[in-house]
Amino acid sequence: MRQISGKILFGLMLSMLLLVVFSSAQAWAVEVETLSLDTNGDSYPTVYSQSPLTNGSTYIITVEGTWSPWAASNWLDQVDPPAGPYEEAPMYSSNGGTGRVGSDPFWNFACIYGLDYTGWSSLPVKSSLRMSLDNGASWVTSIRPTNDVYNPLHKYDVRVTGEGENMGFRIIDAEAYDNYGTLKIIISSEQLSGPTAGGFPLEYILVAIGAIAIVAALLVFFVLKRKKPKN
Repeated sequence: MRQISGKILFGLMLSMLLLVVFSSAQAWAVEVETLSLDTNGDSYPTVYSQSPLTNGSTYIITVEGTWSPWAASNWLDQVDPPAGPYEEAPMYSSNGGTGRVGSDPFWNFACIYGLDYTGWSSLPVKSSLRMSLDNGASWVTSIRPTNDVYNPLHKYDVRVTGEGENMGFRIIDAEAYDNYGTLKIIISSEQLSGPTAGGFPLEYILVAIGAIAIVAALLVFFVLKRKKPKN
């Protein structure tokens, strides 16, 4: 039977070590805080993060939920049936009560008046959630989900870079008194290192264990090779 040389064995073990390193050195999302944006209010319902987002750091913002910009009775009183696949109740309740919904954080998927009234040519269309990275000094529509397509589960991830200010979330509706539904917002910090053990990143510990295993295996290999009697 052909013997495996020490160089080949070392190469195989080194490849295994590198595989461990690269598989463990991945991004991890560490939850920072959770917010609730009640879409019901006097005008422009808004919520801010409790802490500023570190300047230059990457964050993953997870937003989910459904809501309605119209009163619950409006969904029932119209002569024409609503356009789009409305849902019977919001995912998360609010001070505005409950009823049918046709909007989520980033998309309107149903409308009570029909497309001719709103001027929408098709559904879904982008909804009225705005975000601010500078504590409300400016509100933008350009912050969109990483996978910017309508999700019938109404849950989206957004990646942003902190600017050293609190982050804000706002519904652009000057007459929000008849709105209902709450959006759940989770702010997570993206970490390039994995979880730690004893204060050391996990990938460093795995590298050390792998290196020790390689050295031990090579020692055993060469000791057995030297003890093997020559013919």
